[in-house]
Amino acid sequence: MSAVPNEHILVTGAAGQLGAPLTKALRRDFGAEAVIALDFHDPENPASLGDGPFQRIDTLVRDKLQSLIREKKITTVYHMAALKSNEAVHRPEATWNVNVNGLYNLLDILREQNGAKLIFPSSIAAYGPGGSDPSSLYGVSKRTCEMLCSFFRNQYNIDARSLRLPGVISPEFDIGGGGLTDFSTEIFVEAAGRRRYDCYLESDTEIELIHLTDAIKAMRALAGAPRENVNKSPTYAIHSFTASPGLFAEIIRKRIPEFELAFKIDTKRQDVANALMTDLDDSTARAHWGYQPLISLEDAANELLDQALKR
Repeated sequence: MSAVPNEHILVTGAAGQLGAPLTKALRRDFGAEAVIALDFHDPENPASLGDGPFQRIDTLVRDKLQSLIREKKITTVYHMAALKSNEAVHRPEATWNVNVNGLYNLLDILREQNGAKLIFPSSIAAYGPGGSDPSSLYGVSKRTCEMLCSFFRNQYNIDARSLRLPGVISPEFDIGGGGLTDFSTEIFVEAAGRRRYDCYLESDTEIELIHLTDAIKAMRALAGAPRENVNKSPTYAIHSFTASPGLFAEIIRKRIPEFELAFKIDTKRQDVANALMTDLDDSTARAHWGYQPLISLEDAANELLDQALKR
């Protein structure tokens, strides 16, 4: 598609699990040259980003980041660069630097970019038990980032928009890595292979999830909404579906009756999962910018199983 006039988009963390498909989708609709992919390392699979410019820059290196944003006259930033929840456990200082200080750099730079907007995907980890303070460093970093967006919006009139993404699932994602929602991909791969999955969470542990397609659609809908619509809320909660290992096992057994769900509980991940909220109220997102997920739990699960069986 040809470029949309005056749109100059930057995706940080573009080589990541969410950043790559987001970049590819944006390039499809806005044109390859209108979307700059940025990461601190080269992508393992450059084709996953689609054709277009790539910049190897760390968001903590302010001078290079500022020069790029000025030179390319960036109008929208999707800030996807972050360390994941499992990395936060083992690399707390790096997590704070990347997740919080990287965002601060961007917001401070955008003070000079008149009219530029920033889209920040937060996480359900920003919720603590019953909606209280988060119980993990990763969650604390995400909550802090939400507050930074709110501060820069109120203090400097920066158009910073944030939403709390549920755990994102997709057959495109690699398994393993120690993340909280890894079970949502691993269970289908193991079911298709050895017909058994040893789960690190208890069977009835419910977690908010969303399909990758709906997650990308939500971020883009938030970015495309008129500013007067979204200034009413500091951070938007969104809900797609709630799932548990036991519920996924029930869906799998409809097609693989012999599938066995066993357990090797990881107490650290179980404690984090127990603290998360479920059945979130996303009425504000639906009213302000038309959030509307399309992919159901059953459809997402069957897609994941279909792809696993083809491997």
